[in-house]
Amino acid sequence: MIEPWRDEKTGNIYCPVNGWDCPHYKNGACICPNVHKECDDFVFFWEDEIEEYEGRVTMTKVDIINKIKEFYEVEYQGTKRVVEASLSGDKQYSWIRSDADRRKAISQTIDRLLGVAFFVQNCDIPYTTIEKLYNEYKGKLESIRVSAS
Repeated sequence: MIEPWRDEKTGNIYCPVNGWDCPHYKNGACICPNVHKECDDFVFFWEDEIEEYEGRVTMTKVDIINKIKEFYEVEYQGTKRVVEASLSGDKQYSWIRSDADRRKAISQTIDRLLGVAFFVQNCDIPYTTIEKLYNEYKGKLESIRVSAS
């Protein structure tokens, strides 16, 4: 995978300041060997792309699965807290007034989990791994007590 800051045809690094007073800019191209660590102008211009590129390159399948587990757990715990707080009459959650509202909050969280499961299919992780994790958290979310009775 070519870095987003390189020209696809020439492989040259795109210089955001066109080599202005740069010792690494020769014959219309940046020749800095470690540009994303040594050139402040480059880093300032390409910061988001560098983070995204390095994240994709360095994350293993295990890292991705662990991030998904972490996301699922946060979503589960957050929804559980909201449902429990609304049942206890916490005014902060007054927008959840009925069991139907609580079920809707749980359903929306399940939809977010499913969205992540679909996204991960493009990351070369076996679907059965994600499906198992998704079903585990879907079950946990569906088992949250919705009614105060």
